[in-house]
Amino acid sequence: MARVLKFHETTAEDFTFGEATEGTRYFEAIVDELKGAIAALRVHAPELQRFQPHPDLEGVYVDSFAPTLRRNTCVYDIEVRYTNRIDSGDPLDKEAVVNWSSKSEKIPVFRDDNGEPLLLTSGEAIQGVSEDRKLWVATVTKNLPRLPPWIKQYDNSVNSDRVLIDGEEFEPETLLIGDLQLGHAEQGDIKYRTLSLSITHNPDTWVRIFPNAGYYELLEREEWNELQKRNIPVLKLERICDHLGQPVTTPKFLNDEGRRPRDEQGNVREQLAPEDLLFLKKWTKKRLPFNALPLR
Repeated sequence: MARVLKFHETTAEDFTFGEATEGTRYFEAIVDELKGAIAALRVHAPELQRFQPHPDLEGVYVDSFAPTLRRNTCVYDIEVRYTNRIDSGDPLDKEAVVNWSSKSEKIPVFRDDNGEPLLLTSGEAIQGVSEDRKLWVATVTKNLPRLPPWIKQYDNSVNSDRVLIDGEEFEPETLLIGDLQLGHAEQGDIKYRTLSLSITHNPDTWVRIFPNAGYYELLEREEWNELQKRNIPVLKLERICDHLGQPVTTPKFLNDEGRRPRDEQGNVREQLAPEDLLFLKKWTKKRLPFNALPLR
């Protein structure tokens, strides 16, 4: 591509003012060769391309960038025409467009609508229950100047902050980045990227909830310590067995010490109270600030 050796404004700009504000600025440019010269001039002066604002006149934008080659030279006379009869028209100035839809997703259920654990009449927790929950999905469309640097970092991430989308405020940890598409587009002399981003809202947050139940428990046993020459208490991970001494075939709830709930005499409580059912909250997704994303 040709290189621009010199580029400067030559004479005072010529404008008429009124209901229609229109005018022209004049420039001279010198290039080292003619091949690819027009493209080089446009790259050299991006602020003079179509839809770019006038540096001093509010509401006035470039309507055309017109280089004319002087005969038998590498010198261009350039007229940049402005008008207020168009808005900026710059696709990069457009606000994000948000469309809403809904989708059904299977959600594990551990509690009823009052927040109480799901229990059998025996007090045993009901496990393996899920239901279809309708979740709202925002599809955000936005024009960007280039491939955004955050595109891989935010994949499958959850918002760590309070976010405003389409005039609605959403609490932290309730939004999940889903499908993402990037395309190429151009308008006049402006080339840009089109971003389409889906964000799913889960009012119960995207934290994963697991019942603190398993087939093993931590029990205190005595073990001979050769150094101290005596038995000392140690915690051992042991298989949970039923009253016949057979390993259980369904997971059993454990307390925060990793043991089955017991009464004051140390006997296992087969019938559990709601407070005996412990659920663990674990994050399996990254939490990142969504206010850094182009959502407006």
